[in-house]
Amino acid sequence: MMTWVLVGVAAYLLVGLRFAFKGRLAFMVNTQVAVVDMRGPVSRWKKVVFKFLLRLGVMLLYPFFLIWG
Repeated sequence: MMTWVLVGVAAYLLVGLRFAFKGRLAFMVNTQVAVVDMRGPVSRWKKVVFKFLLRLGVMLLYPFFLIWG
């Protein structure tokens, strides 16, 4: 029983990982990072952390973005 739960969680995260780096949601992440970059001088590490957090959010919450996005 526990094995199937872990397989389900792994499959969910792998699909989320795919959406975070390919397709429409990845394009939205890159667009938001570009908007932050164009607003003014932002240090590189802040942009990297911002992009990481956006990708993590897409990876974990992609069903919500696909339904309401």
